[in-house]
Amino acid sequence: MTTNLLRIAVAACSAAFTLSAYAASHPTIPIVDAAAISGQCDRKLADFRAIKSAMESRKSSAGIFDEWNRLSIAFEDFAGPIGTAINLSTDKPTREAGDACVLKLSPFNTELFQSEALYARVKGAKAGDAIQALYRQDLLNNFEDSGVTLPRDKRDRAKAINERLVALTLEFDKNVRDDATTVIVTPDEMAGLPDDYVKAQKRDAAGAYLLPLAYPAYRPFLELASNADARKR
Repeated sequence: MTTNLLRIAVAACSAAFTLSAYAASHPTIPIVDAAAISGQCDRKLADFRAIKSAMESRKSSAGIFDEWNRLSIAFEDFAGPIGTAINLSTDKPTREAGDACVLKLSPFNTELFQSEALYARVKGAKAGDAIQALYRQDLLNNFEDSGVTLPRDKRDRAKAINERLVALTLEFDKNVRDDATTVIVTPDEMAGLPDDYVKAQKRDAAGAYLLPLAYPAYRPFLELASNADARKR
């Protein structure tokens, strides 16, 4: 008995150490709530705009890829957990705070890619390797898609369209999240879905699946289910 307990204890310690080592080497996503989102959104946006202004003030193209990468990391470190909360949090105020913050953040992306100063720095930059060459081309494509070379009035129109698209996307996603509708799907209509997805779905007394319109259920079904009629329903 003592030997067995010792083996169990050693195994538990080994597992705990492995999980601890994994956690130490793999960053985790912070869990944010409504207060954290609302309290930081305006300040973070001001910080991002300050970084953008500093990038614009430099005339040389040297270092632009590293600068842009650092800005992207800072932005995603803040916006990423908010996007996760919007889609996964069971707390409605948190989701609503997330939506409101994303609406505030959305113009910043267009501001970046409509900046003539940043466009000039990226365009004049020389790629140091194949990865930077691809990065440079991606940035230039985004500049052109955002209308950086258009006259001011058309640039403003492009920015307004982009912001409206973000607002409509958020509204659509919110309507889907908040809709309590469930779609009854037979076992045969689950063909094409992975086993772990199928096992995770709720079933009624007759064995049919009850799929909500929330993201973890509806999007994989629309993308992977073989039955076209079931996807449409």
